[in-house]
Amino acid sequence: MVGLCYLPQSIGGIIGGLSAGVYLRYWFNKAVHQYNNEKMNGTGTDQEEEEEEEKQDKKNKTLLIINDKSKNLPYDFPICQSRLVPVWIHGILVQVITALYGWCYVWHAPLPVLLCLQFFVGINIPIVDSAISTLTMDFRPKQAASAIASSNLFNQGFGAIASLVIYPIIQAIGVGYAFTIASLLLIVIGNLLMILLLKYGSTWREACDKNEK
Repeated sequence: MVGLCYLPQSIGGIIGGLSAGVYLRYWFNKAVHQYNNEKMNGTGTDQEEEEEEEKQDKKNKTLLIINDKSKNLPYDFPICQSRLVPVWIHGILVQVITALYGWCYVWHAPLPVLLCLQFFVGINIPIVDSAISTLTMDFRPKQAASAIASSNLFNQGFGAIASLVIYPIIQAIGVGYAFTIASLLLIVIGNLLMILLLKYGSTWREACDKNEK
């Protein structure tokens, strides 16, 4: 029965992992089209505008950004917005469910309720992780492997620390408050970093690219 209890989050992780690429790619293509339309709006001759409209009708066709690889994206392209904005709701769900999960133990909620929460966390975490990993590679496209390795090291390190301290905290203040504190930390740190990236991300990306050159 213990083994079966791992299935909901595992199944959720599989679903989230399989759908993350398609989901994020859709929003990225949408950001590319919006960027191109803004750049081409009100410019060119009538014939050029007609050609542009024909191109826009073609599925997944870009106007200015022909090669959408990270190293070829212009610096004024809102790369952080295109990666992070589509997943903010998924991050908030994980943050809220973390607190709710702890209080479900206090309220003696039925086991299926806890497993459903694990399932939803399993779906949302791969989507957020995929967006963050992709953005990390966007900042270091020539060192993508090292960037992902650093990101994984950071995640695993903090995961180990959280696993080490969560039990003593639960023993000290109770499971409900312990998971609430974990949720608040996720909200404050995660949302603060997201705000900083949305505001300064393009500048940092340009600086990283120039340093590599």
